[in-house]
Amino acid sequence: MQNESFDNFVLLVGSYSPRVFAAIIAGAIVGIEGEISNRPAGLRTNILITLGSALLSILSHVAGQTFGGDATRIAAQIITGIGFIGAGVILHNREQIHGITTAAMIFVTAAIGMTIGFGFLWSGIGIALIVFLVLLGLRPVGRAIENAKWLRSWRRLPHAEAKTPVVRRRTSRQKTRKS
Repeated sequence: MQNESFDNFVLLVGSYSPRVFAAIIAGAIVGIEGEISNRPAGLRTNILITLGSALLSILSHVAGQTFGGDATRIAAQIITGIGFIGAGVILHNREQIHGITTAAMIFVTAAIGMTIGFGFLWSGIGIALIVFLVLLGLRPVGRAIENAKWLRSWRRLPHAEAKTPVVRRRTSRQKTRKS
């Protein structure tokens, strides 16, 4: 196996640069919302995720054509890697979980990068716009539901205004006190 030639490099850059630029644009669209919302995954993170996913998808496609074999093998591992990154942004403390939306944003951003990397540029950018609108547009709806006092009694998490208190069961590890 020999290294790629400069002519081959120029040919590949000419063929795949629109995908790279589309991945950067799509990552920026989603990343702007992350910056507005002050999420851990902002503009740079989302651009890097879409760019990395697109590049790995392009590599998977080119390697499959060049060397034979399944072109989706490398791309399939993107999902596993992004799952670990997404799990890292989820924080759990006592009764609350934070970071689920950020983890979902990272996951869908990788999917957008893969979409663009496999050649569906306009679909990827369109999905990025939809994700931006969902993240930014549904925030007031989420806040309204969170602030609705009549809904608090229906939620699983205890609140000060909840009509029925949450009873915690004793586990076998906890010792009972004799009074």
